[in-house]
Amino acid sequence: MNIGIVGHEGAKFTEDTRRIAQMCIRCIIAEKAGVPIGGTISPQTLQGITIVSGHCHLGGIDIWAEMFAEEMALPTLIFPPKQLSWERGYKPRNIAIAKNSDEVHVLVARALPESYKGMRFPSCYHCTKRGQKPIKDQPNLEKANGFGQVRIKSGGCWTAWYAVEKLNKPAYWYVIE
Repeated sequence: MNIGIVGHEGAKFTEDTRRIAQMCIRCIIAEKAGVPIGGTISPQTLQGITIVSGHCHLGGIDIWAEMFAEEMALPTLIFPPKQLSWERGYKPRNIAIAKNSDEVHVLVARALPESYKGMRFPSCYHCTKRGQKPIKDQPNLEKANGFGQVRIKSGGCWTAWYAVEKLNKPAYWYVIE
């Protein structure tokens, strides 16, 4: 199973939310390997699992997923952006992640730390616009699990929606606070 793991850059997490996000990544991998809570992860239980991510140059979820894949000796499919632009970098990278994943997991922070210096949006516009459309106009909406929680914007949400709407694949959102 190819598990897409995407989400926020490192600066959008506090030390506490970073630890929670990293535990969540480990739990996603363990759950997909069929390891019960408190069970032991071994090379045998991880057979057939590949981690798919986007190697964000700003750190965060992508890099932590890669780090745990390496630690667990899991194969990876990593799609770094070829350029730091939407059309020639992030968009094709995100499409490649969605296409090469059997399911996409999005890990996002509920709120930005006070120390965050980047652009701020009141909520995730990728998900908000889905909440404003009639359900009948949203293909495969039943495959989008947990997207309705209030949180800040993430390009990982765009990737998950591409997987859901264009590729009929499931996606799961985890809001960290």
